[in-house]
Amino acid sequence: MSEGRGALKLLLKNRLTLAGAAVVLALALVALAAPWLAPNPAQALGRPDMGNQFRPPGPGNWLGTDDLGRDLLSRIIYGTRISLHMGTLVILLAMAIGVPLGAIAGYAGGVADEVVMRLTDVFLGFPPLLLALAVASLLGPGLANALVAIAITWWPWYTRLVRAQVLSLRETAFVEAARSLGAGHGRIVFRHLLPNSLSPVIVQASMDVGYAILTAAALSFIGLGAQPPAPEWGLMVATGRKYFMQYWWYATFPGLAVFVTVLAFNLFGDGLRDVLDPRTRRQ
Repeated sequence: MSEGRGALKLLLKNRLTLAGAAVVLALALVALAAPWLAPNPAQALGRPDMGNQFRPPGPGNWLGTDDLGRDLLSRIIYGTRISLHMGTLVILLAMAIGVPLGAIAGYAGGVADEVVMRLTDVFLGFPPLLLALAVASLLGPGLANALVAIAITWWPWYTRLVRAQVLSLRETAFVEAARSLGAGHGRIVFRHLLPNSLSPVIVQASMDVGYAILTAAALSFIGLGAQPPAPEWGLMVATGRKYFMQYWWYATFPGLAVFVTVLAFNLFGDGLRDVLDPRTRRQ
C-alpha cells in the first residue's frame, strides 16, 4: 500500500502527466459518445451537402466544412473512434506476437533464442514506416490491412524488451523456488516470469499507441489506409492539403487532432514510466 501511495503521489506531482492522462480520457469519452456529440452524424459518415461547401469556421459549423459540404467537427469526432481503435488494436496485436516470443526466447535460450532474435533483427533492420508501407502496399489499401502492416513492424520491439526482462529474472530466487516445487516450464514463464516483466511493456505500450495512430494516419495520407468516405484524420489531411491556401481549416483541424492525440499519449506514457520504475520512485 505504501508503494501504491508513493506511486500515486509521484503521478499527481507531474502536471504534464495529468494533462496527458486527462486528454487521453477525454478522447476515449469522445470516441464512445461520438453519435451524441457530433452535430451531424450523417455527414460524419460521408453524406455530402453540396450547398454547404468550404464554409469557414463559425456558428453552425464550428470547424468549417469540407469540399463536399460535410461538417468537419462531426467528422473529426468520429475520426477519434477510428484512430483510437487503430492505435489500440495495433499495440495489442504487436504485444500478442512479441511478448510470448520474447518470454520463450529469454527463458529457453540456445537455439530458440537465436532463431527468435535473428528474426527480430531482420524486421528491425528496416525503418518502421518503410516496412509498414511495403506490407500495406502488398496487402492493398484498407484499415484492416494497415492495422496488420503496422503491427508487423511493432512486435520485434516487445520481443526484445520482454526477452531482456526474462533474462534478468530467470535465475532469481522465486523462479528457483517454483522449479523446486515442480512447476513446469509453461507455468514458470506465464505465471511467474511474464507478470513480473510487464511494467516496462505497459509503459512502452502507452507511448506506442500515439505512434501507431501517427503511422496509421501516414498510411491513410498516402492512400494505403482508410478509404473515402471514412472520417480518418490522415485521409482528411491528405484531401485538405489540396485546398490549403484558400481553405486552411480543412487540413489544419484534423492535423491538430493527430498532434494533440500523439502528444497526450507521449506525456501519459512518460509519466507512467516514472511511476512504474522503482528507481524513479526512490529518488
